Amino acid sequence: MRLVRAHAALTMLVVTFAITWAVWIPRALASHSLIEERWPIVLGSVWTYGPLLAAMLAAVMCGGRAGLRQLVQRVTHWRIGWTPYLIALLAPAAFWLLIAGSAWVAGQPWEAVRPRALAVSPLPAVALLAALLATDGLGEEVGWRGFALPTLLLRWRALSASLMLGVAWMVWHLPLIFTQGSALAGSPLLFHLVDLPLTAIFFTWLFLRSDGSTLPAIILHGSASVWTSLAVPAGSWNLLALVLVAKLALALVIASRWRSAVTPLPPERVSAVVPTLVHLDLR
Repeated sequence: MRLVRAHAALTMLVVTFAITWAVWIPRALASHSLIEERWPIVLGSVWTYGPLLAAMLAAVMCGGRAGLRQLVQRVTHWRIGWTPYLIALLAPAAFWLLIAGSAWVAGQPWEAVRPRALAVSPLPAVALLAALLATDGLGEEVGWRGFALPTLLLRWRALSASLMLGVAWMVWHLPLIFTQGSALAGSPLLFHLVDLPLTAIFFTWLFLRSDGSTLPAIILHGSASVWTSLAVPAGSWNLLALVLVAKLALALVIASRWRSAVTPLPPERVSAVVPTLVHLDLR
């Protein structure tokens, strides 16, 4: 158990992959008719809670009830001011409207690049956001930003922790790229290999502005899914490059503000088992 505590983030990631891929890999195989089972397709379409379950298990393994209580506190810690919530809700809208508008001006068909939120009326868009908050947002972010990130920040600088978690986040999605009918089916692997680590930097920045709360990350995840463009036209590497350049520019701005931050965190600000809710002054 001491080894598990010493490698809490790695423990959580291993459990996350085991729980998720036990369903997603059979789902990918079934989508190509390589196996005849139907349960992976049905279960796999809603199997987004692997990181959440893994974080709960890792919290208990590392800190018992106290560890689990600290994990829950990160989700229920909501008195952090309005700014993080507004950023989480509106930043994806601003980003994808800028991307879609630039692509449209450059000659891409609007129907192909418009954000998903603009493809439906307001009420269905709100319902979609609520559904994504309860599934992808809650199911993933309690694990990624609620447990793995604060644990990594104990030993690594914010930029390094973000990039490591971003790579793990991308690899975790791999089966979906090879699953017919999934949201990521057939999308470029190289794009995601660059995109998610860059996106993770923004998530870390928001986490550090949120007094250790996971709620803004949950909202950001759901909002980003709602506002992401519906599809990328075949061969539109210019559009993909535009997305990456914009995220790289944002990541460089954030990283430049982290250069003087002193991390890993000093021991007096760290719990003996799982990181407590502390104010990380790395803005």
